[in-house]
Amino acid sequence: MSPPSLLPRSQNWRDLLITQPTTPQPSSSSGQMPSGKTGKSKAKLDLFFGDELSLLRHNTRESLPHCLIQQIIYEICEQSFRYDLLELDEHLAGHMQLDREAKKHHMELLRGIFPQHALSMWDKDFSTWNDGLNAESFQDALPYFENFRQVLIAWDGAPQDLKQPFTESMPEEEKWQRMKQCALFYVQSFYDNTGRPPVVPNILYAGP
Repeated sequence: MSPPSLLPRSQNWRDLLITQPTTPQPSSSSGQMPSGKTGKSKAKLDLFFGDELSLLRHNTRESLPHCLIQQIIYEICEQSFRYDLLELDEHLAGHMQLDREAKKHHMELLRGIFPQHALSMWDKDFSTWNDGLNAESFQDALPYFENFRQVLIAWDGAPQDLKQPFTESMPEEEKWQRMKQCALFYVQSFYDNTGRPPVVPNILYAGP
């Protein structure tokens, strides 16, 4: 089946994924449109999105371009990882909140884990390549992992092995092992404190 000729813009997709709007229906008893806050908000979304909202409701997963489905899933995982990381960091590095300068520096490190130093993705264009912690080369990923490492060593229970910084001169095998150490410590810490596995960054498939 061919993709629809008109597709929602990226920001429209994000708003719809977050709010899950539905068409407001008249009440069966009074015949009036919903008057509550939720009903009015959904009515405004219908008016704003127009044909784009109609397409989202009536198109099945099979009728949407495969690359668009990939990008949406990829972005949900990326944003969920950021939310999870921020929440866990606040819990395990709460002592950083006591000193104003330390807090400011720590927040800069958190932002530095992600491309464009952005903790939110909803106002950005969809990604079309792997970057940040998922960059396709050690050289490109190293600055992000170094910031990630510095965030992790401020957490309670951080292993001594993480205290050695990444350097450009490290052999690639050592870089890879140390990147895995960071990832394993994060995943285990998240599970230990929440009882569930975290959502982690995913590689955006870029094949034919």
